[in-house]
Amino acid sequence: MNLTFDGELPELHNRGRRAGRVLVEESTAARDRHAEWDPVLFTELAKHGVLAIALPAVHGGGGATPLEAVALLEGFGEGSGDPGLALSVTAHSALCGVPISFLGSVHQRERLLPAIASGERVAAVALAETTGGAPGVHAVRTPNGWRLDGALHNTINAPVAGTFLLTAVTDHGRRTAFLLDRETPGLSVRSTEPAVLRTCPIGEVELVGCEVGHDAVLGAPGAAAQQLVPLLAALDRTLVAAPWLGLLRLLARRATELAATSDLARSQSVRLAVVDVHTSAELASGLLHRAAWELGTLAEVPRQNPAAAKLFLAGALPGATRLAAELAGEDPDPVVARLHRDWPAFTAAAGGTEVLRAAVAHPLLALTAN
Repeated sequence: MNLTFDGELPELHNRGRRAGRVLVEESTAARDRHAEWDPVLFTELAKHGVLAIALPAVHGGGGATPLEAVALLEGFGEGSGDPGLALSVTAHSALCGVPISFLGSVHQRERLLPAIASGERVAAVALAETTGGAPGVHAVRTPNGWRLDGALHNTINAPVAGTFLLTAVTDHGRRTAFLLDRETPGLSVRSTEPAVLRTCPIGEVELVGCEVGHDAVLGAPGAAAQQLVPLLAALDRTLVAAPWLGLLRLLARRATELAATSDLARSQSVRLAVVDVHTSAELASGLLHRAAWELGTLAEVPRQNPAAAKLFLAGALPGATRLAAELAGEDPDPVVARLHRDWPAFTAAAGGTEVLRAAVAHPLLALTAN
């Protein structure tokens, strides 16, 4: 295995960075200030191959491997400086689109994936689903399918979504995955203005007597914990994390620029701190690329290395943002200020570092026991 960027990977990284700079960077500050969603920008990202990089080519996607998708999304994060939009993009395509391509029926794939790939139909998911879902949604069988009741909190893209991916507690406490259309009777959405990641639309979804057919089930009934949840966890820890690796590289570059243009460059402690940030970015890159490579090549969905990659990245971001903010001083850099505000959301998402540590520890302890 080669963990370096070779072949087409550098071009994918540069393509993502160019798309971020040309399409996104200029408007990021205004969209962040007003917590604004731009549907035209979303479809432009689709036209430039960012939105659907990991979806099958037969349905309008880029047909990329997970490692190739990580390369492009890393570049996008670095070029755009917009973690909110990056989360919206990756929740839509990676956490919703990829599971449909793997677990969906022929009808589900043909009906939903082309519109998801083009950005015409936005997909929504709660990050809690990556660790097994919230217990607040229940589904019972009916003569014609299922009836769902409950609520989904902090659902990414909910205010603008046409498709919702969720799991619900069904027979004997098992979980079943569902794909719901926005038009489903009994489904309602309430927008919430986020305090962080402000360019990502977030909302609360309420389900009251939602009647759906058997064709709304994604994968096998009762099998979401085995089929969907491990896949979502691995995707969250690779493709969703990839833009944050790019943002870490952006912070390292900003810290270097800020240090070089002041007397602080003469400080040994500052010089060492800048080196540490760059080193952390390179180490995070190696871990994330390995995890993405495993996701694309192993027969079973990997758990340990994706968790380790995100855990290391989450640990590297606080120091990088703090250093860049301190070097900016009384004249704060707006990009650094935004990332300093938003990195805790990345760390806390999908259960936080405790869940990641548990995922890393389990195979280690099992290996020791043997």
